[in-house]
Amino acid sequence: MIKNKNVFYTGGKGAGKSIHIKNTLRDFNGTVGGFVIVEYRIGGISGFILRDRLTEKESLIGVRKDNGCIGITEAFETSGVIALENALNANVDLIIMDELGFLENEVVLFQQTVFACLDSEIPVVGALKLMSTPFLDAVRSRGDVVVIEVK
Repeated sequence: MIKNKNVFYTGGKGAGKSIHIKNTLRDFNGTVGGFVIVEYRIGGISGFILRDRLTEKESLIGVRKDNGCIGITEAFETSGVIALENALNANVDLIIMDELGFLENEVVLFQQTVFACLDSEIPVVGALKLMSTPFLDAVRSRGDVVVIEVK
């Protein structure tokens, strides 16, 4: 396995993690799979959508409530896993994971698929929420992952 082939940006909200990923993609000539998380607002409702980089299919993965955000486990187990498996099966040149955070804390199948991508020969570029959870800490602690903090 290639050492440090996976790069994740971390930092506070608005630090520029996604901008660094977009800058990486600007001059990249290969095929890109994986997912991006997009914030949405419709009227007084807001939350997050996962968009598959290959198919552009979108799935609601989290809804904001008064006291935080509630993750939709089924969306990670289906759409999140499918987006990553699509990238692996298409043998893309780069997998994007923008971003990994706390909504997927209890979604074991999604986490396993993230690790399968990190174990593959395909490089991964992603963003990690700046917090400590067992899942995020396991990603950070891998020998083939470099974490760059942006401020």
